[in-house]
Amino acid sequence: MNWIHCNKCSSVPATGKCFFWLTSCGHVFCGECAGIEKGSIVHGTTNSVSCFVCHHNVKAVQIRRGMDQSAAVLFRPPNELLQKLSQFYKIGEIIKFQAWQFASFQRLRQGKDTSQEVYYKQLLQKKDRDLEKALEENKRLNTLLESKEKEIRQLSQQQKE
Repeated sequence: MNWIHCNKCSSVPATGKCFFWLTSCGHVFCGECAGIEKGSIVHGTTNSVSCFVCHHNVKAVQIRRGMDQSAAVLFRPPNELLQKLSQFYKIGEIIKFQAWQFASFQRLRQGKDTSQEVYYKQLLQKKDRDLEKALEENKRLNTLLESKEKEIRQLSQQQKE
């Protein structure tokens, strides 16, 4: 982090010298320029300081190990951030893969359902034709039966006479 410097006096952190602060507006100041003494703060946070760059009253957080993660991320090496980003990319790829597989399964399932539907419709049509033929055969046989019964009655009548 050799790029950290006070946005007022351009000093850089030196071991054991002064402390540096990150303001809520995104500027960095050394403790001397900000007028912040280490003992005057509670848990590395100030109530309010005036920013030397944008002149707003802002909160300041001491730049140190163990600082709040939302601020600490600003000081992480870019390759570490890229590594985390690549993990998110992998998660994105996993989600994309699973979504594609699900869509493929749905398409195949729908196609299978459609082919089964066609099969059962054809089977039903065949059964309807078979039933129609059976009904026609039944009607023909009933007509034949009636005819034979009539013939038997006539022959029976003739025999009685």
